[in-house]
Amino acid sequence: MAGLKTWLRAAFLTVFTTGFLCGLLLGIVGHNALISSYVDEYHRQLNTLQAALKDSETRLSELEESMNKRSFVVKDVKIYLDFEGDALERVTLEEVLEDKYRKLIGKEVRSVDVDLLAEVADKRILRLNNKQYQSRIDKLVVSETVQIWLQVRPLSIK
Repeated sequence: MAGLKTWLRAAFLTVFTTGFLCGLLLGIVGHNALISSYVDEYHRQLNTLQAALKDSETRLSELEESMNKRSFVVKDVKIYLDFEGDALERVTLEEVLEDKYRKLIGKEVRSVDVDLLAEVADKRILRLNNKQYQSRIDKLVVSETVQIWLQVRPLSIK
């Protein structure tokens, strides 16, 4: 009888310890999943804010340079993407494309060659994170704000 009580006590302790460890492990996994989603959201917000800050700094420096000229100059570049994909990839694509066209800020509007700009932007292949995308211009407006509407699609590699 004493041996049975010892065996039952050991079995209870083993089952209790196993259950406790499984619960602890599931709790850690659940907590990690919850925290990782918050970290991803903060990372996406940080990338968006960094891109906006970089854009504002560039725009400010270009406008300060052209302030002495009292002519009709490009003050801003806006990219509108038609992209069906991950939000983080979308932000990165917008940042890459705005970097390409940010050089137009501070130039006189009449000196911007619209045909050349359209040729450069249309059917452009972008490489990002080992993926390739192709852009196609839907609409292009050149004034104080250059506005480019682009469709960006993943390029299928055959």
